[in-house]
Amino acid sequence: MPEPFSAIGSPSLAADTVVFSTVGEKSTALSIVVQGDTVNGGVVFGQGVLCAGGNLLRLYVKTAVAGSITAPQGGDPTVSAASAAHGDTLSTGAIRYYQVYYRDPNVLGGCPAGSTFNASEGKAVTWGP
Repeated sequence: MPEPFSAIGSPSLAADTVVFSTVGEKSTALSIVVQGDTVNGGVVFGQGVLCAGGNLLRLYVKTAVAGSITAPQGGDPTVSAASAAHGDTLSTGAIRYYQVYYRDPNVLGGCPAGSTFNASEGKAVTWGP
């Protein structure tokens, strides 16, 4: 079974090939890939937990296809370019934390009625030259 949220590729500032993907979302969920510069101590966030914290940037907005997204893809900027475009130019050795949050209108028992979104697990990426 694939991991629910993965980060594959090379986190090289000279040749960035990092790609994020999810599985297990609602079939056509609106999904946002976020980047933070700190770990957020596990704060409840919708029906999940917010792991990425600090200066949060929305890098990509995607609509899931069959419960999955991939970003970047097509004409999207690389992760490092998207980060720079949003005001966070990465440097060698920088660690950033990534996560996807997505629309999930089926509120689980025990969650507040307004918790109509969920979050993937978080991933740490250390950027190299």
